[in-house]
Amino acid sequence: MNYDDGRRKSFFCIAVNLLDLQDLKSVMEQTEDKRKPDDSLIT
Repeated sequence: MNYDDGRRKSFFCIAVNLLDLQDLKSVMEQTEDKRKPDDSLIT
């Protein structure tokens, strides 16, 4: 696959910054429920 990973990360950073704070908190709560102890948020 030939894509720019930096561009993808920039897109997600911009998208998160455009979310309302309550929406972001809701998403974070949902992901915490599904995360496993050995999962990393940093890739």
